[in-house]
Amino acid sequence: RVVAFSWNGSARTESWRTVEQSGYLADFGLADIDNDGVMELVSIIQKKSSGLFSKPRSQIVVYELN
Repeated sequence: RVVAFSWNGSARTESWRTVEQSGYLADFGLADIDNDGVMELVSIIQKKSSGLFSKPRSQIVVYELN
């Protein structure tokens, strides 16, 4: 999960949060991934493997920042 905080002058308050994803948050950043002029939060999630011989999988998740 990614949580954004803002400073109101005396304390920080939560502005927004993403939904909790299963797996490991490998990286995240801000980018205009769909080229619409608005920045999105882009995160890379690594999922655990389910079997003995299966490989872990990665997933790109994009959140609109409205």
